[in-house]
Amino acid sequence: MKLLLFFLLLIVPLTILASPPKAKDNKAKNCYAVATKCVPSEKPSTGILWKDCSEFCRKCRGKDTGECAKSDTATCKGFYCKCSGKRVDKTESLQEAATCRLGL
Repeated sequence: MKLLLFFLLLIVPLTILASPPKAKDNKAKNCYAVATKCVPSEKPSTGILWKDCSEFCRKCRGKDTGECAKSDTATCKGFYCKCSGKRVDKTESLQEAATCRLGL
């Protein structure tokens, strides 16, 4: 049990933090095909695993507000979290920082 806890709390976040910021196909990591991926509609999918745009922008990008916006660029044809507003402190939680690196 202790080994499993050690693995989940230390090894997994370190592996995630060491991952490259973009996908292998060079597609932007925060680009989603449908708006519901950008703003999760199911309550269980939100929180530490999956943040809505407002929370993602505050905790991961250090911006006060965020909204799901449509994009039609070379790297993102779909929806993404558009962050704006004043500068705020990013999360200090290693677990949340790890999910930020994945764009969650």
